[in-house]
Amino acid sequence: MKIAFVTHDVGIYGAAKSLKEMLKLFIDNAMLERKDIILITNKHFFKNIKVNNFSEYKTREILLPFSNCYLGRGKYTPKEFIRNILSFMTLLFKWRKIEKELVSNGYEYIHLNSLVLWPVLLFRTKRIKYIIHIRELPDDKYLLFQKMKKTIKNKADHIYCIDNKTYEHFADSEKSLLLINPTSHFFLEEKEKVAFKEKLKQNTSFDEHFKTISIIGRVEKIKGHDFLFETIKEYGINDINVLVVGNYDTPWGKELMNSVRSFKNVIFLGEFDNVGLVYAISDAVVRCESYFALGRTVLEGLFNGCKVIMPYETDEDLDFVNRELNIFMNKFLFYKARNKYDFYLKLKELKAVDNIETDEEKDIQEIDNYGEYTKKFFSKLMSNS
Repeated sequence: MKIAFVTHDVGIYGAAKSLKEMLKLFIDNAMLERKDIILITNKHFFKNIKVNNFSEYKTREILLPFSNCYLGRGKYTPKEFIRNILSFMTLLFKWRKIEKELVSNGYEYIHLNSLVLWPVLLFRTKRIKYIIHIRELPDDKYLLFQKMKKTIKNKADHIYCIDNKTYEHFADSEKSLLLINPTSHFFLEEKEKVAFKEKLKQNTSFDEHFKTISIIGRVEKIKGHDFLFETIKEYGINDINVLVVGNYDTPWGKELMNSVRSFKNVIFLGEFDNVGLVYAISDAVVRCESYFALGRTVLEGLFNGCKVIMPYETDEDLDFVNRELNIFMNKFLFYKARNKYDFYLKLKELKAVDNIETDEEKDIQEIDNYGEYTKKFFSKLMSNS
């Protein structure tokens, strides 16, 4: 089988990281050979983006759309509007030719790595099959929300959703599949962890006697960093190390960073390649969105021995976790979304828990969901080939 993977992002976090690990997994499990993979990446006019993170694969560039369709997306700018118009024109004149070239070279599927790429489906033909990976939560206030859902259901051959919240938008389609991200333990030598902790102690306000929480991902309003810091300020939390991992080089991120300079326990690490070290010294990963979302950092945290403090909205969210991640249920500390007091109580609960790992928890860190993920991903394709 040969698959062309279309990605708007080639960075080290989020959808790009999920794609990179997914490709490695498929190669390691002999489901795909490297020569059977091609990446179709985004052509940038306004900034220079290198594809170093995927340098081992064949690539080609085209101006891809970026739909303003997911929850928490920033304000649509004139630059983005112009760029999307140009991308639509590019797809109109070039996409069928790309499809034809892929088919002539033996490719059977085109995989769209994100919901934001859904407009590509408007230009598809029937000569090749399409998979779309729903990694973001659709925003029902998006102007073309109904059009987007209808297009995906009608024109995609397979719809892969990473959690219950994304899945519920497409659950009525027989094409949809709940496919939780592949995750495993980051195996690190003890000396690496010790060296990282020592470096933090020397260069930051890190206190090894405090519990440590991490919030991982691009620093932006949707992630809820402001909610975290407001809770810290309101309840006078100064005895927990707070590691902020991710790019904060935006006006909002810089403003937020300046607003918490007086918080001695908040440490901005910026973009960090070896995120395994962050998990290794963290007692818990926190999620602070205004909604329930089972993102990559939740799974990575769990598989690397961390507790997870995260919001929920309904009992169905809790039922989903209990059903899909039952083995980790004692690692979750749930709080009602956007309830600062409830969040504060979970931080307080974390401080009261000792750091001694049980044998069961150590055993959990030796497992992964790679085999199950690979089987589910390809079984649906093969059953429809």
